[in-house]
Amino acid sequence: MSNTDLSIPTIHLLDGLTITLSYEIPQFFNRRHDNMLKKIINLVCSAEFTALNFKASEYLDVTRRKLPCYQITKGGFLFLVIGFTGKRTAVFKEADLNAFKAMEKPPSPPFSLCLNFM
Repeated sequence: MSNTDLSIPTIHLLDGLTITLSYEIPQFFNRRHDNMLKKIINLVCSAEFTALNFKASEYLDVTRRKLPCYQITKGGFLFLVIGFTGKRTAVFKEADLNAFKAMEKPPSPPFSLCLNFM
């Protein structure tokens, strides 16, 4: 499976925060949204972490019904999916680890060119 085969959850900018929506996550991990909501509700983390990373919200489905969802920060997203298993999860975890690894590389020294005109 290549990274181009994945339907990655959309990242939204809301009030200066980057978030994703809980109903987009199951599409990526081949799960159901109702089960995702249960996982979020039953997460074992502090009330402070929950308040900072999971905001209750609503969305309209294709039949125009208002359904519950959560706005989730990157920290909340990682906390939620860290225990998931399967091929798509493995691809996601590997890509995320590679991104962190790339950020840890020391920056290349600036290139300078000195020309001496005599």
